[in-house]
Amino acid sequence: MGRIVVQNIRMIEETESCVSLIWIRGHVGASGNERADQMAKDATKKDTMENLTLSHIQIAIKKVEKLKEAELEEFGKRSLNMYLEITEYRYINHEMMHPEKK
Repeated sequence: MGRIVVQNIRMIEETESCVSLIWIRGHVGASGNERADQMAKDATKKDTMENLTLSHIQIAIKKVEKLKEAELEEFGKRSLNMYLEITEYRYINHEMMHPEKK
């Protein structure tokens, strides 16, 4: 792999191309990003780069956003159900402990 990197650097120098390096935070520990981390690692092992257009990236982002929305909606439903169960439990217990306060 190191040899390929050196060859690519020399090729860039010969063509006098401009290269920008951007640091990207790792995916470790970020909820739901394990798959993205694995894909990033797999991409470093490829000999060629994939040509992705802006529209490909935008479509992928929209898919991720929809998945996040669905996950949040499901979490909200579970939270509401839990809240209703707790409220009902408290009400029933209060009625049983203090029947005179009806």
